[in-house]
Amino acid sequence: GYGWARGGFKDGYIQILPGEESDSFHESFYVSGGSGVFRRSFWMSLGGMDEKLFSPFYWEDIDICYRAAKRGYQILWDPESLVIHKHESTISKLSKKYVARVRERNQLLFIWKNITSASLTRRHLTGVLERLVRHPGYLRIVIMALGRLGIARKARQKEIKESRVSDEAIFSGFN
Repeated sequence: GYGWARGGFKDGYIQILPGEESDSFHESFYVSGGSGVFRRSFWMSLGGMDEKLFSPFYWEDIDICYRAAKRGYQILWDPESLVIHKHESTISKLSKKYVARVRERNQLLFIWKNITSASLTRRHLTGVLERLVRHPGYLRIVIMALGRLGIARKARQKEIKESRVSDEAIFSGFN
């Protein structure tokens, strides 16, 4: 099944890795949209999932958890919880190439919206350029993301105002 997740920032991109097997209650980088539980008041205070930016799928669960972490909240994983969820049932009928493109596009949008550290932003821009040089087809993903840049920039302004914890502090908790 799915457990907790570690998050990092490597080569200008978010890196999500599975956490080690554990039987203790502890912090996670995010919870899957199919298994996370939030108090309604908290969910509403965060504005819920950003379906406008991340439509039709992927990264909206990571986004809401990251926004919570930037406001000083912990994302907790409980090994005693049990969730039955048919993973990826919504996208199983779509082409794998399309799903991969949306996933890549949404990671860019996540970074453009949420990563407010100047040094991590510079690392990201360098990472994008390096990826474009190595994989010229990646330009298609960047262009897809640029189509939603206005939405990401508007959401970014809100995140800058409401954030209390630095990006570096969040990632350092998972090293």
